[in-house]
Amino acid sequence: MTPSRNGVIAYPSPQFDSYARTSGSAGPLVDPGTIAEVRAVFRRVAETGLEAVADISRQRDGLAPGTPIVVDPSVLKAQAALVDDHLADSLREAYRAQLAVAEAALAQDVTVDVRDGVVTRLVHRPVTSVALYIPGGRERYPSTLVGLLAAARAAGVPEVTVLLPPDAAGLPDPACAWISALAGGVTTLCGNGPALIAALALGVDGVPPIRMVVGPGGPAVVAAQLIAAEHGLATGPAFGPTDCAVLAGPDADPRLLVADLLTESEHGHDPRLVLIGWGGVEHAFQEALTKDPEGEQIWARTGTIVVCTDESDAVEAANRLGGEQIQLATGLDDARRLLDRVEGYASVLLGQDTSISAAYLTGAPGCLPTGPAARSVSVVTSQTFRRTMVVGQVGPSAQSPLAELVTPLAAYEGFPRHGASQQIRSK
Repeated sequence: MTPSRNGVIAYPSPQFDSYARTSGSAGPLVDPGTIAEVRAVFRRVAETGLEAVADISRQRDGLAPGTPIVVDPSVLKAQAALVDDHLADSLREAYRAQLAVAEAALAQDVTVDVRDGVVTRLVHRPVTSVALYIPGGRERYPSTLVGLLAAARAAGVPEVTVLLPPDAAGLPDPACAWISALAGGVTTLCGNGPALIAALALGVDGVPPIRMVVGPGGPAVVAAQLIAAEHGLATGPAFGPTDCAVLAGPDADPRLLVADLLTESEHGHDPRLVLIGWGGVEHAFQEALTKDPEGEQIWARTGTIVVCTDESDAVEAANRLGGEQIQLATGLDDARRLLDRVEGYASVLLGQDTSISAAYLTGAPGCLPTGPAARSVSVVTSQTFRRTMVVGQVGPSAQSPLAELVTPLAAYEGFPRHGASQQIRSK
C-alpha cells in the first residue's frame, strides 16, 4: 500500500524507505483489466478495420458523425484557421526552439579504423515512417505535438502520421492542425487512441504503413502501444503518471516552490509531487501554501514533504526517488554544482528562475519517461526516430591476420563454417 501523501517524512527513516519503494508509478503501468479491454479493441479492428475504429471513436470519444478517420486537408485547414495570432506566435516560436534543439541532438556517423585493412562504421538513418500520438479529447496538448513533430522532422523521417483524439466538437484540435500545417507533409488520423494504434499495428486498409508509434497517453494508450510492439511496431518509452521533485534549502522562495510544484498537478491523474528540503524550508512552504486554498487541497491529494538534515542528505533522498523531473531550487552556482550529483531523473531544472512551464519555449524535449523508468530510459529526442546501422569493410591486407584470430573463436563457439569462410579469404 502506498504511504499516505500530504505528509512530512524524515530522511533517513523507515517511512521514507517505504515511500521510496511504493510511491508514484512503481509497479505495473497498466492493470490486466485495461490490457484485456484494449486487446478486445484490437480484435474488433482486425475484424472490420476502419469501420471498427470509426464506431469506437464515435461511441467513446465523440467523433463527429460523418468525420472520416483519415482527416481531409480541407478540414485541417479550417480547424487551423481557428487559431488566433497570439497562440500562433507561441506555437511558431515553440516549434522553432524545439527544432533547433532536435537538430543539435542528432548523432554523427562514426568511422573507426579498427586495424590495418579493417574499417567499421556506425551510420544513423531515420525510421522510414512514424506515428505520433497526441493526447487530447476534452483536453488539449498541442505542445506535445510541437516537440514530437520537430524531433521527427529533424531526424529526417519521410512519412509522419499524427494521431489525434477528437476535441469537444468531435474534430481535430485546431492548434494541432495549425502545427501540422506549419511542419507540412503530415497525414492526420482522428479518433480513439487505442483503436487508431490498433489499425496501424495491424496494417488495416486505409491507413499508412507505420514502423514506429510514439507519444504519451493514459493507461489504455500505453496498453495499445505495448500490444502494438507485439505486432512488430517500435514504440517509445511507456509513460506513467507525472512525477516532480523539487530540491530546496532555506534560501528558496516559498512562493515559487508552491507555484512550481502545483504546476505539475495539472498533468494527468494521481501525480507524485515531492518537496525535498532542509534548513526549515518545509515550514516556509507550508505557510505559503495556506495562501492558496485550492492549492492546499491539491497538495493534500498529491504532495509529500521529505525533510532532510542537510544538502547532502537531500541529494541522497532525491536520488533514491528518481523520476520524471527535478528542480534544483538553489542559487544557480549551487544548482550547477549539484547537477553532477543528481541522478535518476529525465529532466533537471537549474535554479528557481527556470520554471517548469518555461519548457514550452526553451526547446527542451517534453516527452519524458516517468517513475523508475527514468533511471534507464532516455527522453524522446530526434535520436528516438533514428536507427543505427553498422557497416563493416575488410580489405585484402587484413584477411590472413583475421583468419588466425577468427578460426579459434569460431571453433570454440561451435561454428566451423564461420572459421572456414575466413580461411578461404586468407589463401
